[in-house]
Amino acid sequence: MKKLFLILLVAFAIPSFVNAQTAVTGREASKNKAEFKVKTFFHCENGKKLIEDKISNKEDIYSVNADLETKIVTIVYNPQRYNETDLINLIHEVGYLTEKSPEGTKIEKACSH
Repeated sequence: MKKLFLILLVAFAIPSFVNAQTAVTGREASKNKAEFKVKTFFHCENGKKLIEDKISNKEDIYSVNADLETKIVTIVYNPQRYNETDLINLIHEVGYLTEKSPEGTKIEKACSH
């Protein structure tokens, strides 16, 4: 009877522990995510793809969406690694200016048309 009790105790304790750990990990992960939106001066499907592909390949960038209609780029990122200026500079590296680019910013344009 003691063995059966121990088996049942372990059988119920392990899934509870795993679920508790998953919940903690999920909360911690959400603390390390922030969202940044900025109007960006791209104009075609190629620009959208370039922005999404090149920025999403960076470490601690979780997702990138460039909306072709509104020209808004949304970046979900780790705020302990990047700040707004860093994210704007990532867009500059791809070859586009943003509404928040400092005046006189020089970029190597990604698109020639």
